[in-house]
Amino acid sequence: MRHRIGWILVLASTGALAATPASDLPKLTPAEHRYFVHHSLGFHDTFMPYHPGPRWDLQHAQALHLTKAQIVALRRQVIGMVQDTKAALQRVHTAQAHYLAQAHQPNPSIRTIRADFAALGLAEAAAASAMMEHHLKAYRLLDPAQQKRYQQLAKEMREQY
Repeated sequence: MRHRIGWILVLASTGALAATPASDLPKLTPAEHRYFVHHSLGFHDTFMPYHPGPRWDLQHAQALHLTKAQIVALRRQVIGMVQDTKAALQRVHTAQAHYLAQAHQPNPSIRTIRADFAALGLAEAAAASAMMEHHLKAYRLLDPAQQKRYQQLAKEMREQY
C-alpha cells in the first residue's frame, strides 16, 4: 500500500496526477468503510449528501468544468483524506478496544468507563471531521460558477435517494 501511495505522490509531483484514472487513487477498504460509517457520528447521512467530497468532484469533472490544476488538487485531497481517515479510524479502534477491555472487567470503575466513553466519542468525532475537512477544502477549490453547479448536482443526487 505504501508503495502505491508513494507512486501516486511521485505522479502528483510531476504533474502526471491529472492524467491518472480515479480508480488508481487510494480508497478505504470495504471493512474500513463500514467501520467509518458506524463510527463517524452519522457523517454519511448528515454531512455527505450536502458535501459529497473530492472523489465525487472528480467523478463529475466534466459537469463541473474542472481545470487540470483543480483535478490535480482534488486528487491530492483524495489521497490526504484517505490517509487522514485511516489514521483516525485506527484511533477509534484503539479507543474502542480500551473501552471493551475495561467494560469486560468484573468490577469496572465508573470513572474509567466514563473516560473511555469520552475518548471514544472524541475519536469518532475526529474520524468524521478528518473526512469533513477534505470535503470542505475540495469545495473551496471550485470557483463560484462551479460551486453553483456543484450545489445543483448534489441536490439532484440527494433527490435520487
